[in-house]
Amino acid sequence: MHIALRHHQVLEATSLLTVLPPWQRRVARLFANPYYFRFNSEMKIKIDLAGEKASEKGQALLRL
Repeated sequence: MHIALRHHQVLEATSLLTVLPPWQRRVARLFANPYYFRFNSEMKIKIDLAGEKASEKGQALLRL
């Protein structure tokens, strides 16, 4: 399976550390900086599974 995402348009980007007090944010960023992203993208998917092939393309709304 191959998935290609192109031409991203970010709809929302939020740091998940904003709920912490400032001193805890600084400490937490030493280990991780988690973000929530939501974006639109052009998507192409190709599948080749046991000789069966399929492909599709279109828009995708993704959350990470």
